[in-house]
Amino acid sequence: MIYLEPEELFEFYRFTFLPAYSDYVGFTVTKPTQVLNELENTLAHVAQYHNPALDSKIKQQNIRKAYGHLQRSTLDLYKLLLVGMQSDLKSVHLDDNKRAFALNTPEEDFLKSYNSFRSHIQDARAIEIKNIGTEPLKAIELYKNCIVLGKELIDSIDYNKIKKLKKYKISNFIQQNMVAAVIGFFVGLFSNYVWINYLQ
Repeated sequence: MIYLEPEELFEFYRFTFLPAYSDYVGFTVTKPTQVLNELENTLAHVAQYHNPALDSKIKQQNIRKAYGHLQRSTLDLYKLLLVGMQSDLKSVHLDDNKRAFALNTPEEDFLKSYNSFRSHIQDARAIEIKNIGTEPLKAIELYKNCIVLGKELIDSIDYNKIKKLKKYKISNFIQQNMVAAVIGFFVGLFSNYVWINYLQ
């Protein structure tokens, strides 16, 4: 078993975990419970590593466990972030009006990039499953690439136009229903008039 230095854990925390955590919190404005639990577990094992009552073998076991928790929490962050991105992008992908009026890029390019985004997620997931318990870093790097693609797609959406489109849909719905109600009212009046004056 390869000896793991504490500094390797802290480098992973600074250069891999923190960017993922920052991306997730920035996108969702939330802190996922499972990741916070993994961080608590990480801290507990780091504390045990610095416990002077433990021998070097037990300390090494704890630092490796801490590293494992940090890797899992990083994977969770990327997967949760991709779920959020996928939800936003899917709402545009399935809506003809949003694709036609709320994109800052040609619709064809958006669809092509969206399909590539989904394909990359599937590839990353396959690699993650293949390397469970062995090399999670391979999947983390692939998920990071998926996030880059997702950000590019998100940036191609004009959310102000989506808001205007929603307002237009609501306004149009109200207008159509008002017209239908007015027509229905006058048709009813006319029917009553005809019934009273000509059919009785």
